Amino acid sequence: MEVQAQIMARRETALERLAKVPLLRECSKKELEIIARLTTTIFVEAGATLLIEGTFAREMMIVVEGTASVHRHGVKVAEIGPGAVVGELGLLTGHPRNASVVTDTKMELLVLASAEFSALLDDVPSVTRKILNTLAIRLAEAEHPGS
Repeated sequence: MEVQAQIMARRETALERLAKVPLLRECSKKELEIIARLTTTIFVEAGATLLIEGTFAREMMIVVEGTASVHRHGVKVAEIGPGAVVGELGLLTGHPRNASVVTDTKMELLVLASAEFSALLDDVPSVTRKILNTLAIRLAEAEHPGS
């Protein structure tokens, strides 16, 4: 019985952490449970390269904790933190990654492989809408930098 209690406690902790991610705040408990099943949590040290510009996407990541820098053609173009999503554009388009991402601090990330990303889009519409909104904002910023 104690093992079952530990499993339930870990599950609740994971759901609480997911609920704090800005991208996922509006998700229901059921949706968070789906996300928890689909994602793998990883921890990386400062200075790690998460994504390499020009390579093909096999996964996307959601930042839970920490910060990273986004570089295009060797130039820093953005800094990301909790709630940020990286790598989704390559999964959606099948094109090579348009930026590299290097961690500035230790980070906790939720990783979704390509198949799990597709399942997430199908099974959790609130996240799909948020990802599409994030992409729309990025496209608008790319067309009108500094606005």
